[in-house]
Amino acid sequence: MIRNGGIPLWERGIALLLLLLLSPLLLLLLAWVKCVSPGQALFLSERIGKGGEIFRLFKLRTMVPDAPQVVSIDLRTMVPKNDRRLIPGASILRKGFDELFQLVNIARGEMRFIGPRPDLAWMKSNYLPAVLPRISVTPGITGWAQILGSRNFTTREGYQLDLWYVAHRTFWLDLLIVAWTPLYIVLGLPLPAGLRDRCLKEMGNVGPLFAGESGEGLVP
Repeated sequence: MIRNGGIPLWERGIALLLLLLLSPLLLLLLAWVKCVSPGQALFLSERIGKGGEIFRLFKLRTMVPDAPQVVSIDLRTMVPKNDRRLIPGASILRKGFDELFQLVNIARGEMRFIGPRPDLAWMKSNYLPAVLPRISVTPGITGWAQILGSRNFTTREGYQLDLWYVAHRTFWLDLLIVAWTPLYIVLGLPLPAGLRDRCLKEMGNVGPLFAGESGEGLVP
């Protein structure tokens, strides 16, 4: 389904152009996955979009078919190094190559280049009111929490940084995210920790953000 989602036509046009320019690389990635692992090279993951609408996110498969999902009490999906669920070459593919196919989602009007990362659909039932501003904007391929080092955050900290972004987003902030994302992906270099800590301090007074954190049971 093609959605409008308030996404500018120029942004969707850029996504289409990138899909065309990157098509040789995308085909190579698909061919690699098909060669090293049986099954479909792409998989569609149900995610939470703007306003809580569920959409299907395109992603290159980096795990064996029908791999069980391991989720912590903190709502984080757990993929440790040397995980047996990973296919050969997954450590390289997961450095952003697996996310390139989300250009399709941008072209379809379901995502933007910049915005909070979309959660898995089942997590929606665990949302509490304080986190809802996070889904008042269109999700993105990369975002503020990502360039601050989201791989090392708790779910609450990631949500707090997303909420800070929603409250403070500007053209210049988005430009910083675009410029810093390659540094984080390639070099693993996040923005200074002091900036992260300042944002977390500003959002420290928000209440519980998801079930489990508030003492309630998680809903699978």
